[in-house]
Amino acid sequence: MSFVARSSKLYSGLFLAVLLAFGAVIGLFANRMPWFAVAIFGTLLGLGVLSMVLQLVSNKPRLQIDEDGIRCYQAFYGLILWDDIVSAERVPLVEKQLQGYNRSFSDAWRPIDLAVRRLDKYSKLIPAGLHNLLAGGGKGGDPDVFRLRLEMTGLSGSSAEALEVIQYYLARNGARS
Repeated sequence: MSFVARSSKLYSGLFLAVLLAFGAVIGLFANRMPWFAVAIFGTLLGLGVLSMVLQLVSNKPRLQIDEDGIRCYQAFYGLILWDDIVSAERVPLVEKQLQGYNRSFSDAWRPIDLAVRRLDKYSKLIPAGLHNLLAGGGKGGDPDVFRLRLEMTGLSGSSAEALEVIQYYLARNGARS
């Protein structure tokens, strides 16, 4: 049993169209803007367009779940082994936060929250000491368990299908979800 999600071509295409429309609007007013503002907007717009075009032509997975563990290429973590995953749950469609409510864009793209033991050993960018601040250490009273949110927005797969595969492997390894 496995799950593979790639970048959604529809999502990337729509985002590219929005970026190009924004570029056209900036182009209309470019002669009234200072040159450095045009250079900054042009650089940022070019990077955004390049990123979306690369996502459109790329066929590499962004999330892969199989018998080895979870490979999340978008969160800057490598392969997270099943032995270190404590639990998993889908974020509610409407989530209460400190400043109001956060509504998921789509039911299929709802994020998945993982509780991961020793997450700092998987990190490629974040130094070990910063995980307590950034990844929410101490979940469930255990200071070695951190929360990792797998964002599903813009992916070709459903979070319900991903969670089903995660629950299968967690049950097989004796963890709760």
